[in-house]
Amino acid sequence: MGPMLWRWFSMGDLDAKAAAFRRTHERWLTRALRGEAPAVRIPVRRVDEGGFDALRARRREVADRWWRRAFLRVDDGG
Repeated sequence: MGPMLWRWFSMGDLDAKAAAFRRTHERWLTRALRGEAPAVRIPVRRVDEGGFDALRARRREVADRWWRRAFLRVDDGG
């Protein structure tokens, strides 16, 4: 942890803060798995059953586009 984050904690309340972080994360994760979290959807199917196929395909598309543009810049001398 960076020095700024440590200022937020005092040693006396570290256990209480950790418990609060776990509760918050548990609520967020439960909502995300139900598809209720607005910014994220966590696939509930296993990877070998295609659970992350859409995410993996998107990441691949973004990476391929980045490399195409990078090579075009090299080819153009830019």
